[in-house]
Amino acid sequence: MGKLDDFCKIPQTLYKYRAWNEFTKQILINHQLYFSNPDDFNDPYDCKPIVEEVEFRITPDAKIFLHNKDGTFIESPMIKGSINMGYALQKQIALQSWSSFRICSFTEIADNILMWSHYADYHKGLCLVFDTTKDPKCFGRGCGIIYSNKRPKYGLGQEVKLINPLTTKFIDWAYEQEFRIIKSPTEHQNNQSNLFAFKPEALTEIIFGAKAPLELFFEVKQMCLENGLGHVKFSKMHIADVELYKLIKTPIEV
Repeated sequence: MGKLDDFCKIPQTLYKYRAWNEFTKQILINHQLYFSNPDDFNDPYDCKPIVEEVEFRITPDAKIFLHNKDGTFIESPMIKGSINMGYALQKQIALQSWSSFRICSFTEIADNILMWSHYADYHKGLCLVFDTTKDPKCFGRGCGIIYSNKRPKYGLGQEVKLINPLTTKFIDWAYEQEFRIIKSPTEHQNNQSNLFAFKPEALTEIIFGAKAPLELFFEVKQMCLENGLGHVKFSKMHIADVELYKLIKTPIEV
């Protein structure tokens, strides 16, 4: 499908809100992050652009390669002109192509009240803090989300616009300030899993929600000590007794 040349500069600090469940425990135990298939996202329009119909032309010296069921190639005669690929097939190919990418979503903010509610068990969960510079392999490529009222457009072969469907969302999601780390189809195939390892030192801090019980802190602290994450710092969000709606983060002394 072409190249993804329009990646953004990766922020040094990225945050990931999490409920405390078995999947979150596995992040701490195995030092792995789950990269999702875009088809599984909670926004039905996510990675679903308007696919434009295009005409495919063949240069005079082009050859078409076919292959048998056993994988051996059959070289066809030289042909000229255009390929008649209907719009339905073009759309199917395009949408299936984005399904082959894998994405892990983060945010650039740690004190968003809605994010704590929606993704961290109503403030009873936690937020993982990553220093991306400590693991360029895991956090090597990505881009911030562009929020818009209009869906992106894409036609097969439009390499310049390839990244747009992966990083454009409806404007109502803007509060998330999402930043996506993206793995290519090749990286996904080579990895043979949706789980990608990160270096333990890349996880630098764990922030507990304003309603997180004290027992959760002790459980997480012990899990970190047992799994090579003894360097991780801990802090907690508090509901501020001030005029504005805001959360205040304070360190947990251990």
